[in-house]
Amino acid sequence: MAIKRPSEEDSPAEVRQQLAKQLRIDPWRLARITADGLYRLRDQLAVDELTGVLRRGAGLAALKREIQRARRSGDRYLVLAFLDVDDLKSINDSQGHSAGDDALRKVAGLLKGRLRSQDLIFRYGGDEFVCVLPNAGIEAAQTLMLQILQQLQDQRAPGFTVGFANLRDNDDFQKLITRADECLYAGKRQSRYENPTVGIMKRSRPPSGTYELRRARGGPAGLRWQIVEPTPDSHLPLQSGLA
Repeated sequence: MAIKRPSEEDSPAEVRQQLAKQLRIDPWRLARITADGLYRLRDQLAVDELTGVLRRGAGLAALKREIQRARRSGDRYLVLAFLDVDDLKSINDSQGHSAGDDALRKVAGLLKGRLRSQDLIFRYGGDEFVCVLPNAGIEAAQTLMLQILQQLQDQRAPGFTVGFANLRDNDDFQKLITRADECLYAGKRQSRYENPTVGIMKRSRPPSGTYELRRARGGPAGLRWQIVEPTPDSHLPLQSGLA
């Protein structure tokens, strides 16, 4: 994924202030750097060295711009996927941190390879990634993540759990992330619906609700698609945007 250039409101002076705050230095120390140099430095500092995707701060800034773009263009199918890599702590404890780093690189590498050029991916936390998919819809996002999970399984690599949320009229970036995160953990806590094979999944249309995808320990296809239907007293809203 190419790093986006600053939007019109990101003037060289504003970028200089941002960099100074990030580097914890006085802005005057960056005074001699040209505008292009400031933008290049910001790009370099924006990338997570381990995985090659955007860091959290740069990713959140890009997400805010993407939401603004969706509002202007009328994109009703922007989807945010919140991913949590499976068993990373166990891998670190049993195989060492280098194995855990390899797992993160494999997941990030497949995500970067499968996402479109207009999609956004950034590392949200130690084992968490956020993917933003404009003009996609939840069903298409689910299909993509299932394919990536299958590729990880074929490589005998750790999988991930993922929750989805599509952009709503009253969403800001934090509400969108929070809803996807809640979907992920609701699926972990109270999965009620299982569809064991991709073939069956494509032929049957499950109810809209909160979603979790994760690698299963067995089963014909080795994957499990779990769907959580919110109860009337649930705080997790129904998802929309399914085809």
